[in-house]
Amino acid sequence: MKDVKFEIEFVTHCLATGGDPEQDLPDTFARDSSDHIIMQKTWFHSAFTRAIELARLQGQMKAEDIQIDPTITAETERYERRFDADAFRIHEAIPPGTKVSFEGMAEDNVDQKMLKAVLERMGKYVGLSPYGFRLGFGRFHVVSVEVQKD
Repeated sequence: MKDVKFEIEFVTHCLATGGDPEQDLPDTFARDSSDHIIMQKTWFHSAFTRAIELARLQGQMKAEDIQIDPTITAETERYERRFDADAFRIHEAIPPGTKVSFEGMAEDNVDQKMLKAVLERMGKYVGLSPYGFRLGFGRFHVVSVEVQKD
């Protein structure tokens, strides 16, 4: 296993999920005891799976080869996701322009070039949000990628 670090900059809002529509409560991010945002591990798994396919790296790596600490620090704002002119859902959201850093571990088969290619595809086409793949939320640019040398 190798240490990995990467920084991204969101270009579209990254929306939270998990509110209670029955009680008309907004979707909010999970938070730890220090009030850091906890991104859902399932978001990473599905985003990595799709991005690996898009980068044509199936067979060379899989989503399980990368384990990310999902805890981040970021400012958030209120975002109204509109369904039509009169219908919307309120989300806590990380706004475009926000840079976020992640740390994690990768299997020995994952190198810096591979991880960067996957992250670039993820940022451009998949997004890191439950509303990303089909609705375009959570899209990002890759700022930096570091993978520990062998």
